[in-house]
Amino acid sequence: MGGQQTFGQYSISTLFWRFDSCPNLDLSVPVSKLPELVFETKKDIAASGLISTIVGHVGDGNFHALILFSPDSESERNTAKALVSRMVHRAIALDGTCTGEHGVGIGKREYLVEELGAGTVGLMKKIKAVIDPLGLFNPGKVSASSLKCMVQLLIPTWAALSR
Repeated sequence: MGGQQTFGQYSISTLFWRFDSCPNLDLSVPVSKLPELVFETKKDIAASGLISTIVGHVGDGNFHALILFSPDSESERNTAKALVSRMVHRAIALDGTCTGEHGVGIGKREYLVEELGAGTVGLMKKIKAVIDPLGLFNPGKVSASSLKCMVQLLIPTWAALSR
């Protein structure tokens, strides 16, 4: 599994690499709300039964959680996903963001409407469509439709080249 490192029976997932399991987690909130976010997150991690730590550059309100779970355990993977989802919702509720520095990518696009509103996300997609009408820039990242657009473009091209 790409980017995954194993240590004994556990997998160290930084959640930056495990797009198939958990979204990239780099939460950020106003610095004044960081103590509440960290306190509640640590309680949530403890209650999850998973082993985890929080690291980051908290001077700007940003942190990352490193969660240990067995790569072979669907239960532990689901627990990690649910934990990450609660962390993201908590950060957004505290006027923060689901992405402090690493971008939205694939793993966090589901949180964009909650964080920014449907109108803002719609506007972002319209701007992207104007700048990148063929969906070539970061296909399939923020908008799944950009991946579809690229596939529709490449399949006929590939078919023509292979004749």
